[in-house]
Amino acid sequence: MTYVLEEDDKIADCEIDISYLNEEILSVTAEIILAAQNKENEIQSDKIADYISQTLDIPTEKIAISIH
Repeated sequence: MTYVLEEDDKIADCEIDISYLNEEILSVTAEIILAAQNKENEIQSDKIADYISQTLDIPTEKIAISIH
């Protein structure tokens, strides 16, 4: 997932932490580091959450995204 997100030229780095118990995903935290020339409002966190949700088959409510 991180490789796909990092293909966006606005994203310099991405780290995804998946918390799970007994093979069930409890939550996902995504930390997005923007490329130097971009601003936080240029990244659509809802689209990132949708991508993660679809990839892992979990509701977006279990996903937290921080953009730096």
